[in-house]
Amino acid sequence: MGFYFQDDFQARSNLTLNLGLRYEFTTVPTEANGKIANFRNPLTDKAPTLGQPWYQGSYKDFGPRVGFSWDPRSNGRTAIRGGFGMYFDHLVAQPLNRALSRIPPYSVTARVLGAGASFPRLDSSLLAAPPLTQIVSYGLQYEMKDPTKIGYTLSIQQQIASDTAITVAYAGAHSYHQLNGNNGNDALPTEIRNGRKYFAPNSPLRNPNIGQLQFWVTPEGASQYHSLQLGLNRRFRGGFQLQGSYTYGKSTNNADGVFGRYLDQGITVPQDPDDWRTDWGLSGIDIRNYFSLNYTYDLPFARNMPGAAGKLLSGWQLNGILTLADGTPVAINSGFNRSRNGASGGQIGDRPDLLPGFSKNPVKGVSKGCPGVAAGNKLGTPDLYFDPCAFGLPDAGFYGNLGRNTVIGPGLANFDFSLVKNISFKETKSVQFRAEAFNLFNRANFNRPGALQEGVRLFNASAARVASSATIRSTLTEARQIQFGLKFTF
Repeated sequence: MGFYFQDDFQARSNLTLNLGLRYEFTTVPTEANGKIANFRNPLTDKAPTLGQPWYQGSYKDFGPRVGFSWDPRSNGRTAIRGGFGMYFDHLVAQPLNRALSRIPPYSVTARVLGAGASFPRLDSSLLAAPPLTQIVSYGLQYEMKDPTKIGYTLSIQQQIASDTAITVAYAGAHSYHQLNGNNGNDALPTEIRNGRKYFAPNSPLRNPNIGQLQFWVTPEGASQYHSLQLGLNRRFRGGFQLQGSYTYGKSTNNADGVFGRYLDQGITVPQDPDDWRTDWGLSGIDIRNYFSLNYTYDLPFARNMPGAAGKLLSGWQLNGILTLADGTPVAINSGFNRSRNGASGGQIGDRPDLLPGFSKNPVKGVSKGCPGVAAGNKLGTPDLYFDPCAFGLPDAGFYGNLGRNTVIGPGLANFDFSLVKNISFKETKSVQFRAEAFNLFNRANFNRPGALQEGVRLFNASAARVASSATIRSTLTEARQIQFGLKFTF
């Protein structure tokens, strides 16, 4: 539910202000019979708290909005615009569904045994609730905060010639209380060795009364975005129009989100749940440089030619879109719980060590060589995009020293083209023919290395390096596609 108030007023003849305030909230879900459970404090609770409220919601989501437009010279050639806004997300759908699905005692899993004539045969022993220490539970932090984003922009648009304008803009954003799912009941470090946390084998969990909280939703995520944006818009005589834009930006965060797998990232949880600062790095959607150019050209042939020849030769149009972009970061994971902090399943955030003398983004030159990878192999190729030999397993019981998302994936270069023919009949009828080619030059734009939705797992459970971890297995764009279309308007 939300309410929005807005007021526009003109402070001067060349200055316009827009002020708004939005208030919105979402109530905490309830169950008709009160059959809801949650851990109020996962570090001390001996059992989930039964009954409502499920968690404490937020009802203070007031989002101010401010915007302005100013023509400093009152000549229509310069426009300075700016804006600020606060926006909120709410706990709905999948985070709640997953958190509710495996919280005892209202989540029961039974096993069916037997085959043939005896099937199905229910294992009655599983109908009794197992001890909490043998259950992998889900849950929500009791004192939840709504994810919040603050966005701000400032731009200057200037007409530099007839039908030509340039734009210089800054756009930024800061988000906090973003949802993240991690292991809510991991082990405590046994000691600190040389400034690093050490976990002894079979270290006890923090709360010995319960098992793992494998999907513990917390609002600990945060992110920042800053960008410089340039734009050019030019209308030429003779039906030619050109538009270009360039963005230099940087997106950083400490987690790619509970559902970061849509980014094809394998690490969506912090390596150390007690120190989120060590996970601050490039976000999975960071693109440092992005350039786009598009044009439209109405061919001048036979514009005034009468008869059938004029209908055939006139009305042709060319269109094209060129896109050039840097690659996005690659999630590098050790592959198993080397730190022994008690995480398991999808909640393992362990990263490897960066070995001395190597770049944290080893994608250029040749491989130095290591077990499973021959020395001298060229890097930056689909077969060996980065050097796996730059990373090694930390000593057992320690976290790795590699930062998040340090390896940058392949860039993108793509050109789409279309040829359009318009034929008009009288005043109300027309036919349009289109021939379109996507990825006209059939360039192979490679995806990031590693299995999709898993990221890069450098080592297997036996601590052996996986030689194929640096292999690219898919492309980001399709091969060249050509299509034709015919549209009749009446």
